This record gives sequence, structure tokens and C-alpha cells, in this order.
Amino acid sequence: MTIILGVVLVVTSFISAFLSDSVGRRPLLISSTGGCVVFCILIAIYQYIDEFTEINLTGYSWINLLSMISFCVVANIGVGPLVQTIQAEYFPSRNRSIGGAFAQMISSFAAFLNIKIYEDVSNNVGTYFNYLIF
Repeated sequence: MTIILGVVLVVTSFISAFLSDSVGRRPLLISSTGGCVVFCILIAIYQYIDEFTEINLTGYSWINLLSMISFCVVANIGVGPLVQTIQAEYFPSRNRSIGGAFAQMISSFAAFLNIKIYEDVSNNVGTYFNYLIF
């Protein structure tokens, strides 16, 4: 499964390069963000039903898998590569390196917090909540 996801992500990264020129960065970023929200909500709903109800979801496990793969694809088309590109345009040329470093530092800190609180949130609230706050 990991190999399939890796191949899909490589293919979508090439698609992203062509789409950003033809569609535009802003519409691509907005639609990618919307897609990520939809797939995170689907994953959260699945996780909630799986953890807190007696409904047997064994026949529907493909929904969770498909939602996760779709999230990765949609994020790789827009949110993943375009945030770094757009971030460089926000700062003037003389301050671009400092601004980019500061923005990357904040992004890395947010990723660190996300990794550190994941298990606590899963244990205390439920796995589904991680996908709602992400």
C-alpha cells in the first residue's frame, strides 16, 4: 500500500506543476484546502463511528482508506507545494530569506505540536478529533 501511495504522490506532484500554471495558484489552493477539509471530515466521521458506536464497519473499511489516499492526493496537488511558493511572494526581496525562515520555523513548530498532542488527544477524546482539528 505504501508503494502505491508513493507512486500516486509522485504522479500528482507532476500534475500540480502543470495545474498551477493553467488553473492558477489561488483557485488551486482554495479547492485543495476544501478537498482536504472534506476528506478529514470523512475520516473523522468514520473514526467516530468505529470507536464510539456498535456499528460494524468491517465491510466499509475502504471508505477510510480511500479518504486518506484522497486527502494525500488533494493535499499534494495544492496545499503541499503551493504554500511554499506563495509564502515567498509575501515578503519583499530584501527580507525574503528571513521571512521564509521564520515562516518555516512556525510551520515546523506547528508540526511538532501536532505530533506531540496526537496520542494525548486520541487517548482522551478519540482518534476522530485529531482529524477535526487538523
